[in-house]
Amino acid sequence: MNIRVAGKLDLPQIVDIYNQAVLLRWATADLTPVTIASQRQWFREHDPKTWPIWVAEENGAIFGWSSLSAYRSGRMALRYTAEMSDYVDGTQRHKGIASAIWRVSGSLKSSASTSGGTCPMLQKSMGRPAGI
Repeated sequence: MNIRVAGKLDLPQIVDIYNQAVLLRWATADLTPVTIASQRQWFREHDPKTWPIWVAEENGAIFGWSSLSAYRSGRMALRYTAEMSDYVDGTQRHKGIASAIWRVSGSLKSSASTSGGTCPMLQKSMGRPAGI
């Protein structure tokens, strides 16, 4: 499995995995599935240098993804704080994919926070099963 920064061509698989979580109703706060078109702006806002999206892929298939997003954008005291999200394909859960993404991306997050960059914050959804 390869962990890498997401590219534009990954968006359809990212949306598919996200929508699986939407239908489970415990992780996203969205009540209806999103579309690729509706997520294009979100994807563009995730510059790999500031708000990266990482994917776990193998043979072109995305099994999971994690992103850093601005937490309460516009509040200056929180400008270096990030909301961290992660989603894993339903057929691939409990195989350590989220943990693998966190390990690889974690070293990048740590170096960013010690150099005045982003400080990640995990926001756990109620009812979310353990699996990281």
